[in-house]
Amino acid sequence: MERYVRSGESAKDIGDFALGEVEGSAQTLKATALGTAKLIRHPIECANQLGEAVMASGPALSEFSKHSEEIVAGAIEKKWTKFVNASNRERGRMTGSGLIEVGLTVAPFPKASKVVSASWRGLVRTMPKSALADRVIALPGKCYKISNELGRNVEKLRPCVRKRAMNYMRESGCMPDKVSFTPDGNTSYYPGWDTLRIAPDLLPHKNPPVGTLGANSRIGMKGCLAHELKGHRAAALAGKTHPNPILEEAQASIRAARYGHNLSQAERYALLRDAIARLSQRGIRIRDVKAELWIHEP
Repeated sequence: MERYVRSGESAKDIGDFALGEVEGSAQTLKATALGTAKLIRHPIECANQLGEAVMASGPALSEFSKHSEEIVAGAIEKKWTKFVNASNRERGRMTGSGLIEVGLTVAPFPKASKVVSASWRGLVRTMPKSALADRVIALPGKCYKISNELGRNVEKLRPCVRKRAMNYMRESGCMPDKVSFTPDGNTSYYPGWDTLRIAPDLLPHKNPPVGTLGANSRIGMKGCLAHELKGHRAAALAGKTHPNPILEEAQASIRAARYGHNLSQAERYALLRDAIARLSQRGIRIRDVKAELWIHEP
């Protein structure tokens, strides 16, 4: 059994991980056994269900064949982010089931498989969460997110908030081709499909930390949408997305602060502080990279 726990953790932590791994493997085996038993007992019913699923999935299968590596990489990113933020026991369950399935799925795709194989072994037990997140963002088919590790809202968005978000996007004139709401994950923009995925972190943290490092947690709904649309989306449509993911995030926040629709001075200031904090956490001064950023035109 290979341990995916960080160095310095206690024997109890390692034991929790091992227990979770056994639980995850057992769940996978149980599901496989049940599925096999049903197939043996009811082959015609199973065949009909499979046929209906394939027929219903025709458009999705066609889209998958065109963008397979991007789609797989997006799935890996979501699974990996959940894995990095999980407890040791939850990590064990995932390595015992879900991550194995992701590995088997990605095997036929050389580009994504190469990235995963080069990044996977040993990283979780040796690298901090922020470094792992940077590696995830670098996967093919990346998306761009408002959240950082300090945290934002995690409660499910109410219908009135969803309505306000849609109205703001229409008023700003930056409506993407597709907008979807999700109860978990991160608010993210996917340039490959011009899609905005809106999660609970659309809203700020209820009690954000004080200081420059808490700027991201204080960005409001309009600032968050401006970051994604006036920042990431506008840059993607203009071919100005920065190849460095850290500079791309800073660029998006600065663009949102300068050109975001109907933002207050406080909202613009929070976005600027967010850009500065993202860079300073990695030892980068904004004056040293300002010339590289696409921030001087709407």
